[in-house]
Amino acid sequence: MLNEYLIINFFSTVFLTGLIWIIQVVHYPLIQMVDEGIFVSYMAQHRRKISYLVLPLMLIELASAIMLALNSVKSVIAVQAWIGLILVIVIWLSTFMAQVPLHKILAAKKDTAAINRLVKTNWVRTFLWSARALLLLWMIISLLYNN
Repeated sequence: MLNEYLIINFFSTVFLTGLIWIIQVVHYPLIQMVDEGIFVSYMAQHRRKISYLVLPLMLIELASAIMLALNSVKSVIAVQAWIGLILVIVIWLSTFMAQVPLHKILAAKKDTAAINRLVKTNWVRTFLWSARALLLLWMIISLLYNN
């Protein structure tokens, strides 16, 4: 089961890593360009549509990270699995303590300061997901060379 959890965790993380880089480098900075007259509607559509994509993947990533950590106790990748789970928890904390509140502000009105904070605080998730992807790649390589 360990390998199945690792593969599921790897693919969900890699997908989320690619997605967060697109959001960070392209999507969030372009929010500033949305006309104020359609801004609230735009943000409502963004939240609704991105949630269908991101939420299931984040749940899969979290569940598989938990199972990977719990099932890797006697494995060569045990420490990495627990570090990976801690990184997922920090990503969730950042999401619900920084990005979600900023999206709530932006759901009501266009706020340049909130958009700038959104871009700045989202770097935390961008780097953490990137670190997770590299960590999981290291875990896969470790398992391949230790079997």
